[in-house]
Amino acid sequence: MEKRTHQESSLYLDTVDRSKLDFDFEKVCSVSLSPTNVYCCLVCGRYFQGRGKSSHAYFHSINDDHHVFLNMETYEVYVLPEGYKEASRDLDDIKSVANPVYEESQINRLDVDKTSYTLTNKVYRPGYIGINNIKHSDYANVVVQLLSHTKPLRNYLLLHPKSESAIVSALSQISRRIWNPRAFKNHVSPHELVNLAEKLSQGKFSANFQADPCQFLVWLLVQTHLGLGGSSKPGSSLIHHIFQGKLNKTTEKLSEREVSGKSVFDVKSSKTTCIPFLLLTLDLPAESVFKDGDNDTTLEHVPLTRLLKKYDGVTCEELAGERNTYQIVSLPKYLILHYKRFSTLPDGTKEYNGTIVNFPLKGLDMAPYTKGLEGKYNLITNITCEGGDKKEKEWSVQMRDGGRKTWVDVRDLVVSDVTELGQDSLYLKEVYIQVWKRVN
Repeated sequence: MEKRTHQESSLYLDTVDRSKLDFDFEKVCSVSLSPTNVYCCLVCGRYFQGRGKSSHAYFHSINDDHHVFLNMETYEVYVLPEGYKEASRDLDDIKSVANPVYEESQINRLDVDKTSYTLTNKVYRPGYIGINNIKHSDYANVVVQLLSHTKPLRNYLLLHPKSESAIVSALSQISRRIWNPRAFKNHVSPHELVNLAEKLSQGKFSANFQADPCQFLVWLLVQTHLGLGGSSKPGSSLIHHIFQGKLNKTTEKLSEREVSGKSVFDVKSSKTTCIPFLLLTLDLPAESVFKDGDNDTTLEHVPLTRLLKKYDGVTCEELAGERNTYQIVSLPKYLILHYKRFSTLPDGTKEYNGTIVNFPLKGLDMAPYTKGLEGKYNLITNITCEGGDKKEKEWSVQMRDGGRKTWVDVRDLVVSDVTELGQDSLYLKEVYIQVWKRVN
């Protein structure tokens, strides 16, 4: 390998253009479309395969007079066509954007009130940045934000950038970029994760159409669980340790008989099954609208405690020929609640329920819905839906910023403090998914 003087090396480094670099896109050669042995040209930002004398990167260096390339596997810098490795520390900031690396000491400081600056000197808060909506990826964006703000999972993803599981690696990559204090821009793009999800889900999830965030969340949790070595055995992965709880489902088989002209149901048999869960689904009452004194229409407000009674072991779910009750017997460290707003009518059409749910921000007591357990929770993440009755829905997420002790609202690339939007922007939105952290 030919050696170069410091002056020659520095001359090439002056051609690097950081404003052209975007490492969020899939790492495939712009000529051959191959994902193997890919280099990024640090002058124009395009990806090329190889660095040998017959490679696309080599020809690009000659034809376009672009000489500095970053290997997207090893993150080492090479100068072409000469072919020598560039060891200058002047490019460390680029490497930290392409592949953010964290240490335990950095993890412990993530949740303090700290600001950073982009390449264009814009202020941003690491961890509280937008995610680009590529076509219709907003349903996936809010789920990524939710998971990257669940502290135990976030910490693992930041400290373990490499995994044998492609989905774990992709989730780690976007999480590391969301929390990067040395980012060039105050947003990231989910291209690699969404494209991988489309491939692994066989087209169920894609950027080409909107999907259900809850379905995507469940799919992503299961894939991450399996990628971390989990099995059907409860507690077999980090995902289970964070999100898994257990409930008892009691099913009573009923028989009908007539007494004095009235139907009476007797219990033929009863069976109780212990079921592990990663989230709890809450059924909303039929949507009702009423008018106030000014003749304005208002949606009904329902307290969260009323919805949680589904799991108190007493409230019954009546089905044909049977009656079910549910009671929580093991509470998770982080509790995911899913509000069932979408239903399918007999004719196949989708119906949306816009009922507003009233909930506390702190101190949600789950004891009344358990079998002798104590557990209080604080809200940390809130996914909401707007335009649920329309074909194109708008998904946003509100996250608790512990460093500043406030809430942050993120809709695609728009990041706003809830205090600036008004507290109603948190309470009066149509909540769809929530994550609660156990505090005792």
